[in-house]
Amino acid sequence: MQYDDSAAGTRLNAAVPRFVPGHPGIESVIPGALTVGDARSSVSSLAQPIPHELWLDLRETGLIFKDVPIPAFGDRVVQQ
Repeated sequence: MQYDDSAAGTRLNAAVPRFVPGHPGIESVIPGALTVGDARSSVSSLAQPIPHELWLDLRETGLIFKDVPIPAFGDRVVQQ
């Protein structure tokens, strides 16, 4: 399945670093980067706001299972 992230207005690679730590069972994440450019890109993506609608859209398309908690606002996680 391919997802068109241009319609959401948010690149998926900016949302990925927020997804894993958004789960209540995850306390920390140690990201890795192959290059300095990769590291800079990861850091800058953390400053980009991720609209809640993106998580809902990914759930609707089946890219996130319905029972998986999704990041919400701040540190709060939504379980629906």
